[in-house]
Amino acid sequence: MIASRLKLIRQARGLTLDELSELMGRAVTKQALSKYETQQDAPSARVLILIAKALGVTTEHLLTEPLCVVQTIAYRTKKSLAVKEKDRLESMLRYHLEEATWLRELVQPNASIDVPVQDLPVAEVSDAEDQAADLRDRWKLGKDPIGSVVDVLEDHGVTVCLAEADGEFDGLSAVARRPDGLACGSAVLSRKGLTHSRQRLNLAHELGHVVLKPGSEADDKAQEEFAWRFAGAFLAPRETLLSDVGSMRRSIGIEELLLLKKRYGMSMQALLMRFRDLGVLTPEAVKQAFITLNRLGIRRNEPGDEEPTETPQWFRRTTLRAVSEGLVSSSHASELLGVQVQAPSGRNQLTRLLAAMPVAERDVVLAAIPLEPGDELDREWLDAPIGAGEQD
Repeated sequence: MIASRLKLIRQARGLTLDELSELMGRAVTKQALSKYETQQDAPSARVLILIAKALGVTTEHLLTEPLCVVQTIAYRTKKSLAVKEKDRLESMLRYHLEEATWLRELVQPNASIDVPVQDLPVAEVSDAEDQAADLRDRWKLGKDPIGSVVDVLEDHGVTVCLAEADGEFDGLSAVARRPDGLACGSAVLSRKGLTHSRQRLNLAHELGHVVLKPGSEADDKAQEEFAWRFAGAFLAPRETLLSDVGSMRRSIGIEELLLLKKRYGMSMQALLMRFRDLGVLTPEAVKQAFITLNRLGIRRNEPGDEEPTETPQWFRRTTLRAVSEGLVSSSHASELLGVQVQAPSGRNQLTRLLAAMPVAERDVVLAAIPLEPGDELDREWLDAPIGAGEQD
């Protein structure tokens, strides 16, 4: 067994050594588990099977060396975040990126990722502005606001992960490298439960940490400033924003801010900071705008925050593709996705595929399928848990 794999997966599951021992029915003590993780001892075949079952993975998974080494780039959190929670989130992202890198290589062998991992040099804040514009050009995003940040990131090979997390946690980013040091993947993690606009800004901020290469003299504070400036420029390109609001303003009203919020998918407060960065508003005017938001009681709960957040789809979609193409077993897919998955086959294939989709996506697909008489779909399949009651 690879000791580092055991510790990574255990922490990704949010388990202490004692909790893992409990899941194993105390068949192994936490002291013994600790020795396995520190390579002071090795488990027997029977114990290895028990560990794998408790963690929800195969024994092969614990014995297989990953294709890459994952390193955390940036971790944004308040000091009060518990160590266990911090370790869980970091391990979760590292483990998910390992799995995503393996899955991408399986489905698209030797495919390159179009992400300049820590390759865009920045010496000052204005450089981050320029690098965001250059990356948008490289990815052919045009000058219009981005419809879905998640889709853009996933389309270009960035793994997006959302997690239930303590409110003290903000964001996390990581990179995967092959043994020769070549980057082969990257990932960003944001907390679930954020508003649509804040989620987008968080993901763009973490993207900044992934692609920017600050000078050696840049401290943590400077690197955060670079990432925030990158995020603002990535979501609201200078040329387009100035065309919408003008190059210099004395003030901007709430109604106009709300319309701009909807257009750019950025909070009113983030837009105000963007106006300050571009010189559209003076620092004093921005301060007065924040005072107005406070007075109206909408600084903490802005209007327009009811829009649904964006949802990552690549990992689930690619896992289901791998099952359909016979590249992974349904049991392995179930392990990857954390839900039961059955390989689609027989006359219920279409129904099973639809059952695996989120309801909103399923309804769109159903509306587009031309059904002949007698081809009605079995609605019971759509409402049942994925894989339930399947017999071929």
